[in-house]
Amino acid sequence: MPDDQIITEGDAGFVGMASRLNPLQLQPGMVQRCENMRLDRGVAQTRKGAKRLGDEISSGAQPLVLPFILDANAKIRTSYSGGILASGVFSSPNYFDANEYIVLCGPSSAFLYRQDVANIEEINLSFPGASIQELLEQSDQATCIQAFNRFYLLREADATLPGWGEVNTAGIVVSGTAATVNVAAHGYSAGMRVRIENGDEAAFAGHEYDVINPVTANTFTVAVPSGTFSSGGATVRRVKPPLWWDGSTTHFQKAEGGIPPAHATYKGMRSVGWAAYIGNRLWIPDGRDTVAISDVLDPDLYDPFFQSFRANQGSNDYLVAIHPWVEGQALVFMRNSIWLANLSDVSNANATEFTVDAAVSRITLLTD
Repeated sequence: MPDDQIITEGDAGFVGMASRLNPLQLQPGMVQRCENMRLDRGVAQTRKGAKRLGDEISSGAQPLVLPFILDANAKIRTSYSGGILASGVFSSPNYFDANEYIVLCGPSSAFLYRQDVANIEEINLSFPGASIQELLEQSDQATCIQAFNRFYLLREADATLPGWGEVNTAGIVVSGTAATVNVAAHGYSAGMRVRIENGDEAAFAGHEYDVINPVTANTFTVAVPSGTFSSGGATVRRVKPPLWWDGSTTHFQKAEGGIPPAHATYKGMRSVGWAAYIGNRLWIPDGRDTVAISDVLDPDLYDPFFQSFRANQGSNDYLVAIHPWVEGQALVFMRNSIWLANLSDVSNANATEFTVDAAVSRITLLTD
């Protein structure tokens, strides 16, 4: 405000607001109530109103003129097969000189968009397995993330829907490299991916497989490494594998399924609804309260023993998100708490493998 004396009556400027005083007790330069006014640097000005820009609503080639009447042939739908269900930003040296593009993911394909590139939205990146109902659906939890010069579309189906819930098996019989899973009225077809957990053998304790051949309505087969033993029982549920695109093709690819070449005690990339990319590793949820961390620069290899941790164990809390923090740390968001994960890496003698150093790593509660 200038140094000039403020006028007591009919002030043009104000130095503050006192909304609780008796209006008769207001000091010069104070305002108590101000409607439809903007105090621009202390000066009261009338707030601008709305301006009509046109009488038509454009819906594409043909404008929609108001008022309008829906005739007997018009249909109002409550759900649509199309739409944008997830989106993210992609930039890779393998594609258009590392320019950034917005990737819009629909039910069966994705599209690119960049404001200064003509016709880029006409590029259609198809999803694999559309014929076996691997479509992205409204009920899926779906997110996008760029990692390892790839654009990942992560999907997790609603387990409460018919055909997606966890069911018990009546045993798994292995013959050579084929495992026959006994599940009553499973409804799976060839190419679908399932997650088998809680088995007696490591091969059936958290791995995801592509269904090879539904032998009968109550059995199906998956491929396992030679030397795998049968299991007395396990649980199985259908999942949607992560999809990725590296800019060198016109279609997405499925993440690898089955047992990693390293060993059955390792895990591949699980079907999840979200992930975080921190320190050249993917951090993904592995159950309600466990975080699995990939090997360095390898999104398809996870060591549950040396490269994972649990937060708020035993509290009925569950993971919601992970966000990178300073100095290699990460914020771990649970439903009812927030934790700070400080994980230090240690390498072997040849520096060919990096694991989490349990001696100096820790996870600290920030708030509950």
